[in-house]
Amino acid sequence: MLQSIQHHPGARIPQIVEVTGISTRTVERHIKTLKSVDLIHFEGSKKTGGYHIVPKNTMR
Repeated sequence: MLQSIQHHPGARIPQIVEVTGISTRTVERHIKTLKSVDLIHFEGSKKTGGYHIVPKNTMR
């Protein structure tokens, strides 16, 4: 899933589900985990934003 976000910056949950074939609930769970360890972040508004990889030099 991380590779999917890397290849499709700004992807939203429905796009990640389509690309990976993983269920929506599972994608949501993985996103929560990836956000908690600062590997991804959500950028933009709720309607038009999407998920992006956190650059290595900004990781904690």
